[in-house]
Amino acid sequence: MITQPDELEIKLSVSQQEHQSLKNSKGRGVQITSFGDSEYCGVIDEIDWRGSDILDEPALAATCGGPITVEIGSEATDKGGLKLPSPRFEVRVKMASETARHLVPGQLAWARIPDSSTSLFGMFQRWMSKKWDAAKLENNATL
Repeated sequence: MITQPDELEIKLSVSQQEHQSLKNSKGRGVQITSFGDSEYCGVIDEIDWRGSDILDEPALAATCGGPITVEIGSEATDKGGLKLPSPRFEVRVKMASETARHLVPGQLAWARIPDSSTSLFGMFQRWMSKKWDAAKLENNATL
């Protein structure tokens, strides 16, 4: 284990659209789902206000089997990150120590804010944005 269970936190990488809906959410509850459909609760502790177009955790890149799209052919930067097609923001979630004992550092998980709601248009907009990013990456790969 890298840290004590009472110090474990989850780092979320969120898109700009998600960041807009989270900007006033410090202290809000978050539902965390990990492999095996295990669900845990956490609290948003910190929201980064400056986005980055570098993914610092290469394991999260789609090219390594992760969920985040990166630019095809992007080389690791001096710090080891990969180039993103659009900026992402870091959100830190604190976990209770009894919950943290069930998680492993480096484990992939998903987060959802239970009382947030997204309109049908918002869901469509996110879907289109992901499709557009994927099409741009595919187009760049064939050039």
